[in-house]
Amino acid sequence: MYRAQPRGPLHPFLTFLALTAACATAQHGPTPLGKRASFDLNCPVDRLTSVNLDRQTVGVRGCGKRTVYVELCGAYHSRCQWLRQGEIQDDESRPQDDDPPRSPR
Repeated sequence: MYRAQPRGPLHPFLTFLALTAACATAQHGPTPLGKRASFDLNCPVDRLTSVNLDRQTVGVRGCGKRTVYVELCGAYHSRCQWLRQGEIQDDESRPQDDDPPRSPR
């Protein structure tokens, strides 16, 4: 019975593929949600943090304010946009200085 022998390490090749895919899908610059929240909260994108509330809802905080956005998409997940759900509120629970910021997705 013939068995093919490995010709070299497969692990480095798989690592290369994973890194290539990650770099290809990385976003450059502010996301649509980041741009929208920055405008609505009158706050620079790099000062915004976000938390996923569910699959389509994200809470965003920044510059002493907070609000919630919901993602609405057309048929087959096309033409998606982020809409603010509710009013902009004052954020009394500002994150601590040692908490790392997370940018809106």
